[in-house]
Amino acid sequence: MKIAIIGSNSFLAQSIRKHVSNHKLIGFARKSEWPFDYPSHGVESLNINLLLDFDLIIYCAGAGIQPNHSESEKTIEALNFEQPKQLINHLQRANFKGQLITFGSYFEIGNTDQKKPFTETELIASYNSLPNIYCKSKKKLTKHISEQLSKSSFNHLHLILTNIYGVGENESRLFPYLARSFKAGQEVSLTSGEQVRQFTHVDDVAKFILSSKSRSLNGILNFTNPESTSVRSVIETFAKLMDYPKEKLKFDTANRKDTSMEFLALNTSKLKHITPDFEFVTLEVGLTEYI
Repeated sequence: MKIAIIGSNSFLAQSIRKHVSNHKLIGFARKSEWPFDYPSHGVESLNINLLLDFDLIIYCAGAGIQPNHSESEKTIEALNFEQPKQLINHLQRANFKGQLITFGSYFEIGNTDQKKPFTETELIASYNSLPNIYCKSKKKLTKHISEQLSKSSFNHLHLILTNIYGVGENESRLFPYLARSFKAGQEVSLTSGEQVRQFTHVDDVAKFILSSKSRSLNGILNFTNPESTSVRSVIETFAKLMDYPKEKLKFDTANRKDTSMEFLALNTSKLKHITPDFEFVTLEVGLTEYI
């Protein structure tokens, strides 16, 4: 199988590349043999005739999810919505016969009083307020894909992801930050940690994408470890694993507050029906990688 990854330097793409075996893979990125150079060039600069020769195209490019990011709203909108939309249109016009995989996020749910996991249909149909351009751009892509799927001539799998984590993620994210602080024995200033989230190991996403089961899939699919837990509980579990004194966890002392999207979770009934035997890495096991 021939695989193309657009945005091949991303965290998720690195995991996919690690798990590829017996397949030919080409990565398109800002710094690679096959350039995907944005903002000076976008997907319109990619050789569509070259892409048509691949069995699987994975769009991993994106922006705006990392804390303290420096990307402009224009760049976030382009990479998360405009560029994949253009790619979909290009492939449709060129009569692509392989499979395209793109990604959404459960942050598209936005602010809601409903403390329940959302199905794919409920996420698409939701009109909750969205707090930032990242959530809005991801929502626009998922909406567009839901409207175009019936017209598509190729298999298009759009995975809705939750918080993905694993060694190699951006060092400014929560788990790498905690690991550094715990190892140094430093007190950690934290928000209240009351937000409820789901966490999925990045390798689980990569393994599913590369599995034979996913090859024939077409549509929008929630993909996550279904366990929901408060951020505070996760932090306390991590501290215990690293023998870090609980009293050094200073909750509700950080400059920012947990005021947005208090409860986010995806319903995985559809996923369980498709792959009943898929085993997710448990959060406790995944966290041990940082130790």
